[in-house]
Amino acid sequence: MDLGEEDDHAAWLEARRAMERRTLRSTPDGPRRDLPLDLVKLGLSLGLRLCGLWQRGLANGLDICYRTLELSLSRLPREFDGYRILHISDLHLDAAHGLGEAIVRAVAGAEVDLCVLTGDFRNVERGPFTQTTILEPLAAIRDAIRASDGFWATLGNHDTADMVAPLRQLGLPVLVNRTHHVRRGAQAIALTGIDDVHRYYTPAA
Repeated sequence: MDLGEEDDHAAWLEARRAMERRTLRSTPDGPRRDLPLDLVKLGLSLGLRLCGLWQRGLANGLDICYRTLELSLSRLPREFDGYRILHISDLHLDAAHGLGEAIVRAVAGAEVDLCVLTGDFRNVERGPFTQTTILEPLAAIRDAIRASDGFWATLGNHDTADMVAPLRQLGLPVLVNRTHHVRRGAQAIALTGIDDVHRYYTPAA
């Protein structure tokens, strides 16, 4: 990261932290009231437990599937024909015991060109980053995958700005309103990561 990028990142970090301290969502159309999703989740959790469906739902959540999807893109440079991207999203690693291990089992031995992890690493939606136990399963997931062009991450609406540094220390650089170019000879594809515009919109890069 060069000096200009450091300045831009500092501006984003300050703006993001200020938004995290507010109860309103920041959107391109201005501030909006946050939905009481925590209360909805609590009610749903209690309902499932009372109905005896909690354990079944937990088992379903730990049944992680590795799926392959082939895309045909007419404008894709020939050099990237057959390029393999592993996309892992909405991990919510602290939502259930054993979730990290289940993901590791699903992706173990995967050999791809690029791996992207697109946020919601923790389960809670607000508050400081105290769920540092999620870093160990993230490291295990990283170690289970061979990605020749490396790993990149973005933040989700559950994630806080203070997670960027520890993710980078794990070898998971975070794209925040940035584009990274993956090159094959004279050709390149752009990998762009943006912050959540429905909750943390800011023009600051």
